[in-house]
Amino acid sequence: MKRTLLGPAGLLLLLVLFGSLYTAEKEQHTLSTLRTQPIRRGALLTAKYVILLAVTGVFVFLVAGSSWAAPSVFGETFKDWSYPVVLQSASSFAILPVWQLLFEHAVLFIGSAAVLFALLLLLGTQLRSSFTAILLTGLLSMIGFVLTGTSRFLQHPWNPFQLFRASDVLAVPSDHPIGLYAIFAVLWSAALFLAAVWLREGNRGLSRAAQDVKPYHQGKVRHAGRIVTSLLFEWRKVRRQGLLVQCLLVLLAGAAVGYFLLAHQSEEKESRALEELAGTKASTETEIVPYFEEEIRRYEELIEQANEKGEDGEANYAHNIPMFEQMIEKAQEEAELADQSAIAFGKGDWGPVYTHRLYVERWFEEYKESQESMEGALTYFGYEAVIARTEWMQQHDVRPVFLGGYIPNIHDRWKPEDRNEQVLFEKGNREADHSGLFVLYSVFRDYLFVIPLVLLLYLTGAGLATERGKRPTLRLLSTLPLTRRSLFLGKVVNASVVSVLSAAGVFLFTMVIGAVFNRFGDWMYPVLQYHTKQEVQSFDFTGLRAFEGGYGFIPLGDYLLQALLLYVCITLFLVALTNSLGLVIRQPFAVYLLTALLAVGGSLLSGQWKALAPYSPFLYLDLPKILNGETATLLNNPSVSVYTGSAILLIWAGLMVIVLYAVLSLKGRTAGQKQTSYNGS
Repeated sequence: MKRTLLGPAGLLLLLVLFGSLYTAEKEQHTLSTLRTQPIRRGALLTAKYVILLAVTGVFVFLVAGSSWAAPSVFGETFKDWSYPVVLQSASSFAILPVWQLLFEHAVLFIGSAAVLFALLLLLGTQLRSSFTAILLTGLLSMIGFVLTGTSRFLQHPWNPFQLFRASDVLAVPSDHPIGLYAIFAVLWSAALFLAAVWLREGNRGLSRAAQDVKPYHQGKVRHAGRIVTSLLFEWRKVRRQGLLVQCLLVLLAGAAVGYFLLAHQSEEKESRALEELAGTKASTETEIVPYFEEEIRRYEELIEQANEKGEDGEANYAHNIPMFEQMIEKAQEEAELADQSAIAFGKGDWGPVYTHRLYVERWFEEYKESQESMEGALTYFGYEAVIARTEWMQQHDVRPVFLGGYIPNIHDRWKPEDRNEQVLFEKGNREADHSGLFVLYSVFRDYLFVIPLVLLLYLTGAGLATERGKRPTLRLLSTLPLTRRSLFLGKVVNASVVSVLSAAGVFLFTMVIGAVFNRFGDWMYPVLQYHTKQEVQSFDFTGLRAFEGGYGFIPLGDYLLQALLLYVCITLFLVALTNSLGLVIRQPFAVYLLTALLAVGGSLLSGQWKALAPYSPFLYLDLPKILNGETATLLNNPSVSVYTGSAILLIWAGLMVIVLYAVLSLKGRTAGQKQTSYNGS
């Protein structure tokens, strides 16, 4: 939990929760009132900034406290704060007590939060919208974070975005003391904060203000049904606010930055793999073969020495020589295949590439199977699945994607203390490509789809809760010839349409940018999919079997179609949920917080009751694990699938909307009868 919350996820949470602390004063026009008081602008900004830093300190304390308290309540109490933690890199290692590692993590997090909030205040003084300030702060931070991760030159304490990479900085021995990071964090925070104080207050925006946009099409009110009128009214409100355009611009910019990061990683991995292939023959001839030949000569000398002493040298040592001769033969054969693979890849001939890859992967599999048991974290599943994936790609003539010789899977047996090693191993064996289809696949595989889902839901999904507050527009809406049920349904439909179509546009842009700068991609690229024990044990099972479980592959194109279907259903369910909560909860923030708690809590608890789990809509919110069959495999329930999840999500969304629409209709009729009775009396 510490790694997650004291990192980019925690910064994002603080930014969303407290990012409008200053700009909200502009939107609610209380800043004008404050200016009439004997309070200097610098003092006001200082007070806001100090509060944000205090909130950050409380957040760090709560995270650290809960991380210690949870094991104490549900397990054994952790008392040894001097417990050693080993940090290891390729060239060095260090041993730190756990208290020091936690302290350094807290310093980096507080420093990154200080820089982030100073940047937020600087942008907030120049912009008129909280949403715009938060979006731009998040976008600039993301760009800096991504660029820092791709450049070794930028990974230095003087770069403020290096603070955001606390987990990576503390995972290996550092060349710089933690105090140096703290000093640069103070300098950058002070510079940004002083710029916010010295610059004149601005009122800029990325789009025209609401007063500059007519509330109706061409200024004319079109008469239609109440529900249609409410829907059009909500859409025009979104247009007048201008936040949707800003949100889409930020998402598109983020997609472009993410694409170039993925392209850099995949090209770097491909270049490194090709260099290794090209150098295999030379290294075999200059290093591997001479080493084995030297071993053969050494054993021949041992045989001669043993014979001179009257011993049977052949019986004692000769049996090792054929083994080394076989190794020389295999090394030369592998080197020749690698050389042919490198040449063929440049010509676009995939056959020799897969011949070499299968040769290496089968050799690893044979070596592991020759052992008495599979020791360590790795499993037979990972070695067998990688061969099956290569055979699939060869059969369907898919352009090679350079991978590791193992597929990390749910059956791996990593220990908690080997977490850093696990992350590095999985990263090294991770698929990387930047074609259009593969970039979109990465969006769903790496949970990046959550970003547009949350932003668009935040923008449109609070329902009637957005009409309450300091200036409740719900009172004005109540004077219009619109019933509350039509307002509710209009908000649900508008939020659903805007969220789905906007996300679809972002996903399409993500795929198109990959196709333009690289290629469209391979529809038949294999994506690993797990099968449950129940399926494997059935007589009609047609998938593949490994010692640890069953598996198969799904074409990348089919995977993406299923991902889009499930994403749409998840969006519709969450829109229905937030709008339903918005009927009874007055504050939008409370609506979103309760929605998040229900989503996270429901996802965690749904798997506890295996018999009822397939009927819980929250089970299907973890989209990647539903798509690859991981959830179904862990529950051993084949009915947990994309299509079942889509149906369950739509049913629950429809039930919420229908029931609440009926309740509002009933309340409307009751209120009308009371009003009629009152007028009659």
